[in-house]
Amino acid sequence: MQTQIKTPTHRLTTRAMHKYVMLGVGIWITFLGTFAIAYVRVSNSHRFAGEPFQALSPNETQKPASSY
Repeated sequence: MQTQIKTPTHRLTTRAMHKYVMLGVGIWITFLGTFAIAYVRVSNSHRFAGEPFQALSPNETQKPASSY
């Protein structure tokens, strides 16, 4: 008589899948929230003159060293 040994399978349950999905969504929302906060803070800074970054104009090839 032969006996069959069943190996345990590792299936993720629906509850475990929801945990991982919610973790991923939470990380994504945190990233978007912190990006928005940083964008607003930089754009309101007097150093950047109301713009989110200091870009070079078409006439400039490099910013002067005093601007850094």
